[in-house]
Amino acid sequence: MSGGTEEYVRRRSGKEPVTFLHPLIRDITKVTYGVIIYQEQVMEIARQVGALSWEDVSQLRKAMSKSYGKEYFDQYWKKFWDGARTKHKMTEATAKTIWDQINTMGSWAFNRSHAVAYGTISYWCCVLKAHYPLEFGAACLRNERDSDKVIKLLRELVKEGYSYVPFDARLSMQNWTVAEGKLIGGLTGIVGIGPKLAENIIRKRATQNGEEGSVPFSRRELDLLNNGKTPYDHVFEAQDRFGHIFKNPKKHKIDSPLRLLNTITAKENGTVVFIAKLVKKILRDHNEPILVAKRGGRLMQGDQTAFLNAMVEDDTENIMITISRKDFSEWAKPILDTAKIGDWFIWRGTVSNGIRRVKVIRWRCLTNAKVRKA
Repeated sequence: MSGGTEEYVRRRSGKEPVTFLHPLIRDITKVTYGVIIYQEQVMEIARQVGALSWEDVSQLRKAMSKSYGKEYFDQYWKKFWDGARTKHKMTEATAKTIWDQINTMGSWAFNRSHAVAYGTISYWCCVLKAHYPLEFGAACLRNERDSDKVIKLLRELVKEGYSYVPFDARLSMQNWTVAEGKLIGGLTGIVGIGPKLAENIIRKRATQNGEEGSVPFSRRELDLLNNGKTPYDHVFEAQDRFGHIFKNPKKHKIDSPLRLLNTITAKENGTVVFIAKLVKKILRDHNEPILVAKRGGRLMQGDQTAFLNAMVEDDTENIMITISRKDFSEWAKPILDTAKIGDWFIWRGTVSNGIRRVKVIRWRCLTNAKVRKA
């Protein structure tokens, strides 16, 4: 958020010279090439330069951990300036330069002990992913309870050139594993199978080696193993369901190229058309207190002040869309009243003003015949 990380990397790699704001903080920031990175550095500077009390620097530490930002920090400026002037005969301009650096860097700073721990774990994960990609993938999948996040992990694996099977009646254990060079989903991923039933299936399967004493599967177990469904059967849902539209948009009355959401950036301006499913819908109003405050207390006039924000998602990414108050009755109300989470739409809208958000001007629902524009 502060830009300190990028500055640190540039100095660390020799692309920019190492400079220090003031001799008093040279020793404090020497380890990070003159850039304020860690909470401990902010606390030391506040103590040594501004002579703040331990109580005050403890409050700053708490503020950093909650990312309160400049507004919170500035309440300590006068104390910092008084301490720097009294203790070091520092000019206000010099003290303000150091203080502004604390504000921009320190208000988003991380504590060093956590940074070292997280960095070490990240390094280990990179090594494991590079040398044991399937095993690393299985471990990540086993420890993710959210099926939507599991789907995103599987998409990443597929894009990196690996394959998976949602489950294998012969090889699947309870959860994700690697067997015979394949990443295999667990039995508990099958709709209708819980941990206890999975254990029974695994136990019975172990006895079925052709010798006397084998325990047969029940009819229900056989049906689940032969015809089971999982949330991971179609992780590229948009392509599986609407590949024919992507292949020939004009045949489906789409006169613009269809975009994937991961190709839409805040840097572009213009019209975009894409297929995405509805993930969340949020009714807003221009006369909400927070929006009125941003306009200096001015109320939005007119009968229609509501607008719709919604999160939509395709096989690659998600994005926030907005339907304005001007288009609310025709294009937003049917979504609010009739559309269900998970319905797929073709969206047409514009991106502008350096914000990665699409202002929708029309849509067509692909999966729910009840959703029609007013």
